[in-house]
This record gives sequence, structure tokens and C-alpha cells, in this order.
Amino acid sequence: MDIKYFLSYFLKDENWLKKYIVGCLLIVPNVLATLCNPALRFMKYAVAVKWIDLTIALSLMSVFGALSILCGIFISGYIGVNSNLRIYKKDSDLPNWSNLKSIFNVGLKMTAASLIYLVAMIFPFILLILVNTIICSFFVQGTFWDVLPSAIKVSYFITMIIWGVLFLTSLLAFSTDLRFKSFFSFKLMENIIKNNIKKYFIYLAYCVIVSVIFYIINIFAFNKFTALAVIIPFLSFYFSLVFPEVLAYVLRPLE
Repeated sequence: MDIKYFLSYFLKDENWLKKYIVGCLLIVPNVLATLCNPALRFMKYAVAVKWIDLTIALSLMSVFGALSILCGIFISGYIGVNSNLRIYKKDSDLPNWSNLKSIFNVGLKMTAASLIYLVAMIFPFILLILVNTIICSFFVQGTFWDVLPSAIKVSYFITMIIWGVLFLTSLLAFSTDLRFKSFFSFKLMENIIKNNIKKYFIYLAYCVIVSVIFYIINIFAFNKFTALAVIIPFLSFYFSLVFPEVLAYVLRPLE
């Protein structure tokens, strides 16, 4: 395992900076939408804020939110295309952004599969939320989280972790051929894990480390030090470039 190669493989592409900047720009709407949220909460309760100002803020948040979803699909697609490319052609350059249709189609598949897994995993908890909302509304003064037993809260978070691991595993299968049905090829997932158990856990460890890093950054950037939000697009897309190489490392048989 060559960690230095993971972190810098894309630098050999003569056009890496241009491709990197395009990816960073696509993440900006998501950052702006996230920044609008605390500002909107402040405006909602501020006495001096006019209704027209609140309406404008809501409109901006809606626009940035819609753009962040659209751009997120392109970012996901770029990760998927790059992952597939790196599995079979380790020394190839980064994919070109010019093939937007292919990138969007791959991103759409990834987004749809993620939602399917998410809905399947949390459907029981959606029912639970509805039941507890009724209880809170008619019988108990409190919130959903006040009423929900601790054991169920813990099981909910465990379920979300399982969903994350399952989707990341299915992403390995999908990256082999970029076919939507591969997301649900559990036999292929089983074979990948069995044949690459050590590299599989390295892959999961990378995802955990990056998630923790962004969790900490988001706490500071969107609550205390807003200026830190400037680095998020650059850092986020950097890790989006590293991720495909880590994923490909799991699936390349000769490493």
C-alpha cells in the first residue's frame, strides 16, 4: 500500500488543476446552502428583519439547495467514473469534465442506489417517528427524542452505520462495471470482501477517517468560524479524488 501514491497520483495529469478547480466549484453551492441555514434561523427570530428579507433568504437557500443536489450528482458521477477508470487503468489521467452526460448518468445511478438503501434501512424508524410524533402531540409534552427510549436511539444510529457500510460495499461492486444492478449484486459484494478482506478494511478505515475530519470541520465552519467554510470545497474535492484510488486499490488483483 503506497499512501503517498493515494494522496498524489492525480498530480501526474497535466490538466489536474483545471479538473480540480471545476470539481471545487461544483461543491460551492452546497457550502452556500449550508451557510444559509443558520443565517435563516437568525433572521427568523430577529425583530428588526423584514418579511421581504426573510423571503429573499428563503429563496436563496432554495436555489442553493437545488444547485447543490444537481452539482452533487455530477460530483458523485465523477467519483464513479474515476473509480472505474482507475481499477483497469491505474496510470490513466483523471476523467475529463467534458463528458457531462456520462458523468451525470453515473451520478444519477449512485444517488438513486444510495436513496434506495437509505429508505430500506430507515423505513422501520420512519414508522416509529410517526408513532412517537402522535404520542408527543396528544399525550406527552416533549419531542420525539425525549420520548424515544435510549435503546431505540442507539439502534437507529447503528442502523445508519450499517447503511453506510452496506452502501460503500455496494459501491465497490458498482465500480467494476458501472451498471445499476451491480449495486444490489450481493454475491459480487461477498466475493470482493472474501478476496480482499485486508484491503476492504483499509477502504472502510479511509471512509471513517474522512468522515470524522469533515464532521469536525463542519462543526467549526458552520457554527463558530464561518471563514473556515472557504476551505471546504478544496478539501472535499481533494478527498473525492483520493477516494477512487483507495477504492480501486481494493479491486486491483495484483496489489
